[in-house]
Amino acid sequence: MDHIIVGVDTHKANHIAVAINGNGARLDTMTIPASR
Repeated sequence: MDHIIVGVDTHKANHIAVAINGNGARLDTMTIPASR
């Protein structure tokens, strides 16, 4: 079974999420505007 790890870095203006596989290779990155 392959593992996928997702990390999220939250900031005042944007949230950034990154997905990597079990070998540490980046699969995808997404930037999402933070809303109040």
